[in-house]
Amino acid sequence: MINYLLMLFLTLPSFCAYCQSFEGVLKYKMTIETDKALEKAGLTKEMIIDKMKEEGVFLEEEIISYKGGNYCISSIAGKKISSVYRKDKNKIYAFEEGTDICAVTDASIDAETKLLGKKPEITILDTTAVIYNKPCKIVRVKWNTSYYDYYFSQDFLTMDPELYANHVYDGWAEYLKISKSLPLQIVKSVNGMMRIISTLEDVQVKPVDDALFALPKMTADKDVKIPMASGKTIMRIKK
Repeated sequence: MINYLLMLFLTLPSFCAYCQSFEGVLKYKMTIETDKALEKAGLTKEMIIDKMKEEGVFLEEEIISYKGGNYCISSIAGKKISSVYRKDKNKIYAFEEGTDICAVTDASIDAETKLLGKKPEITILDTTAVIYNKPCKIVRVKWNTSYYDYYFSQDFLTMDPELYANHVYDGWAEYLKISKSLPLQIVKSVNGMMRIISTLEDVQVKPVDDALFALPKMTADKDVKIPMASGKTIMRIKK
């Protein structure tokens, strides 16, 4: 009995960390802020948003479902698009409605690190904020030409960082090591000229269907050439 209790005690911390990981659905609202220099160059915020909508990269709303180290991002940006991250493959699969194309990103690769041999800088900022009525700290992941600010509130939307330990892309693994929770807001600053802000609007704690992370049968599109350092490949969905 004593040996059994000792074994249970030793295994409990990691087991509990997994049990406490958030499972459910988060909804974020996206907004954009632009620098005045862009307007002086003739590019208004409205023009940028229209162009991003046309290209399917301005999402307006993101709905992210999390379960057991997997996630699925769905949105409607003029066209219905979705991305699925599979922990077992450590890849992100991006789909667009009406096409047979799937853009696959290797989540173990940070493009800047691979190209320049320099990892992004990870810091906890001195400033704080209140998001979703929660006090938040900020983790900044900084590359040469951009940075992401992840806002998190301790003990809210908790996530075991081991579930995403290999998800190097976007600094996600490093962020989770510090926060051990999902972000309430993400600010993506691009070249100091534009900021894309995703802010938490709704939280649903509920079981997530594994079918959400199912992948269709695909084959590599050998006609599309993408630099290897990007960690991206193009696949075609088999009919």
